[in-house]
Amino acid sequence: MQLNVEGLSAAKREVISSIAERQKIDVICLEETHVDKTNRFSIAGFDLLAYSLHAKYGRATYVRDNISDAHHVTSSVCYDVIRIGSYHVGSNDLK
Repeated sequence: MQLNVEGLSAAKREVISSIAERQKIDVICLEETHVDKTNRFSIAGFDLLAYSLHAKYGRATYVRDNISDAHHVTSSVCYDVIRIGSYHVGSNDLK
């Protein structure tokens, strides 16, 4: 699931978690999180694998917490890449 969230509030995190649960989503890629503190990133049922802190932009990539073969691969100013098994998933935040 990929979303431009225009800010990652507690209420939005709850809605994202609920949607992901109902739709059986394994990976969440969020753009424009507008988060500059790591304690604002938690989403129930998911582990945060990659993130970029920024008060105006920012991004975050999550994987379901019961998936054990998921790892952060690389990040840059504009993108993150994670690996789940033999698959690579990329997310970007191009301006």
